[in-house]
Amino acid sequence: MRITGISTHVVGTPWRNLTYVQVHTDEGITGVGETRMLGHTDALIGYLREAEANHILGSDPFAAEDLVRRMKYGDYGRAGEIVMSGIAVVEMACWDIKGKALGVPVWQLLGGKVTDRVKAYANGWYTTERTPEAYHKAAQGSWSAATRR
Repeated sequence: MRITGISTHVVGTPWRNLTYVQVHTDEGITGVGETRMLGHTDALIGYLREAEANHILGSDPFAAEDLVRRMKYGDYGRAGEIVMSGIAVVEMACWDIKGKALGVPVWQLLGGKVTDRVKAYANGWYTTERTPEAYHKAAQGSWSAATRR
């Protein structure tokens, strides 16, 4: 199996962009990875375009560590936030490809089940006034809504 290309998709939110990358293979399996950038989304997309041509195309998604190493050290300069975010999103998609190809969930590939429940964290508190009192009020509203479900 070889990587034939990547496609990027950016979803904007009020305070950051979420960048989704699809890694496509010659066997028709597509893996998905996600990362977020604060103010550097265009730089990330540019890096991924160059990395696709220089490192990603033709790579074996099952040899993700080799791909990570080439992406991190194969270019001149020290890897910073943009490069490391690009590496992470591609590696995540490679794990997704492995799971799909083997017919097992990625959590099983990464060491197995540890717990039956995971607490969820989600809030829209960044839309409130940025004071402890406003956060407290927003948290009380979220807690009340969660306990009613």
